[in-house]
Amino acid sequence: MTKPKIIPMKLFVLALTLATTLFTKSSFANEGTAIEPEVLKSFQTTFAAAQNAAWSETENLYKVQFALNDQRITAFYQKDGTMAAITRNISPAQLPVSLHTALKNDYKTYWVVELFELSNDEGVQYYVTLEDADNKVVLKSTAATWNLFQKQRKD
Repeated sequence: MTKPKIIPMKLFVLALTLATTLFTKSSFANEGTAIEPEVLKSFQTTFAAAQNAAWSETENLYKVQFALNDQRITAFYQKDGTMAAITRNISPAQLPVSLHTALKNDYKTYWVVELFELSNDEGVQYYVTLEDADNKVVLKSTAATWNLFQKQRKD
């Protein structure tokens, strides 16, 4: 009997974010997707002022994208209503000072394509996608430093 492979939560949430972006059934204003009552209650309790909620469902999670205080936010819920993670797009100026400085100093020739903050039970991490003329790089924060998560040469 083999033991099941345990996936670290950080990798799980990132994979979840990417997978749900690519492989979800979209539903706007909850039309066509039956959302579990526990999930709706949890969402409405946590984000009472949310607007324009758009729900989608994967095999194991519900994803809701919404506006709150002029920000676009994405939350992921387990079927029992427990929030698994939350993400929001941010600007480089909203990064912690050490991460912002490292980004400016170490990646001067790159431009920011995407930057988001991911919060879950393990804390807050940041992911940034950078590009230059030849490469696309994804960095992930660990404490106060950036680590290479993915690098791809442009064609």
